Amino acid sequence: TTKDETPIIAKSGVPVVAEQRKIANADEYYCFVRERILTALCDLPKKEQGTAYLMLTIASDGQLENIEVEDARSSVSTEFKQIIIQTVSRLTPFPNFPSDIAKEKISIAIPATFSEP
Repeated sequence: TTKDETPIIAKSGVPVVAEQRKIANADEYYCFVRERILTALCDLPKKEQGTAYLMLTIASDGQLENIEVEDARSSVSTEFKQIIIQTVSRLTPFPNFPSDIAKEKISIAIPATFSEP
């Protein structure tokens, strides 16, 4: 933040402070990624109702290795699935893994429910 505590916004639209923040443990990491994604998806136009089941694979350096919206369980259109994937892809990279995640990559499942206004 600046001296007047106004957040500096990065290209992804997320305050820089949040992007550079040190995450202490695995639980905090999962919550941070989930909240960051759901916050971004809340800003999408409310043109559809339904649920999208996202599956992400994230590398230890925070890079998004894979993202998909599960067809079998999701109830949003193919077009909206693509918008969701593009939106989440723009949020990367995520922070590096905290020290208690000793894996090279992790998978995270996130359900996102959409309703018309």
